Amino acid sequence: MLFQREWLRQRTVRQSIGNRRYNKGDYVCCRLESGKQICAPDFRFFNAWCKKQLGGGSTHSLRHTHATMLLEAGETMDAVSKRLGHSSIAITAKYYSHVTEKGKLKMRATLDNLFPPGNIRG
Repeated sequence: MLFQREWLRQRTVRQSIGNRRYNKGDYVCCRLESGKQICAPDFRFFNAWCKKQLGGGSTHSLRHTHATMLLEAGETMDAVSKRLGHSSIAITAKYYSHVTEKGKLKMRATLDNLFPPGNIRG
């Protein structure tokens, strides 16, 4: 919802100024007035805002949450790795293998429901 509002805001700004170059890189987060990619001071400000307003969090925690949610929703490790821009799937697996472990537990529970222990005919 938050990102949809931001995308709509960016589209409105782009249309109002008639600038096809506004946010040319199609960044999720960009400078309000120019559409240019945000820089290190912007991230530091955002991280400080998260700490003050939310009691914690950062751009990195949003990135981690984003990847975790994609994996829990069934996206492949390879697809998430590419989306995050990791140079190899091994990097993604190193940090997000806990998500696939959660998936294994869910799969086991599903199989137990389909084939309850002691209820298999042979």
